[in-house]
Amino acid sequence: LTPGPCMNGRRARGNRQLRRSPKSTAAAAVVKRSAEAILAVDMSDVVLRDRVPQVVVGLCRAAAAQSRAVATLTMAGQASSAAPNRRLVFEAAIRLNWVRGLSRADRRQAVDVMLAMDRKDTNSTLDYLDKLGQKVDFDPTEMNEFELDAPTVGPIQEQARKLAAAVQNSTVEPWSLYAIWREETK
Repeated sequence: LTPGPCMNGRRARGNRQLRRSPKSTAAAAVVKRSAEAILAVDMSDVVLRDRVPQVVVGLCRAAAAQSRAVATLTMAGQASSAAPNRRLVFEAAIRLNWVRGLSRADRRQAVDVMLAMDRKDTNSTLDYLDKLGQKVDFDPTEMNEFELDAPTVGPIQEQARKLAAAVQNSTVEPWSLYAIWREETK
């Protein structure tokens, strides 16, 4: 049942509640518990040998945090509001698949290219907000001073720049995941 032009607020709310199935609520509860368990892992004594595992762990934890948000919204009957969070989970998964599909020699450079692109996007956002007179509680100094081995040209940089190319060049073939991500970003 979808709300029509003659449907009042109470009926529309009732119809939304009908659409919230026990299965989706139960699945969301499992996802939320799993995400909370992942995020509760104490990583303080884990030594990561270089940036590749650091970024992999970071992407996994970011996906878990976004999954928790999706589950919370789903259990509250607001699954449609979680679309941006779902896109972030899919993007993290696609990035992880892309890095996994590269040779070990290319992974470090790929991670640095991703970090450089994220740095550029963050700085652009901060500049935009500054021009609007918006105060942001984030100091990019440490992020900007971090030295990266990120070439500005080359196949790795081009693949990272074009997410579709990264997925197409991966040997992992995450096509169903890519299709879901594309559908969510329309």
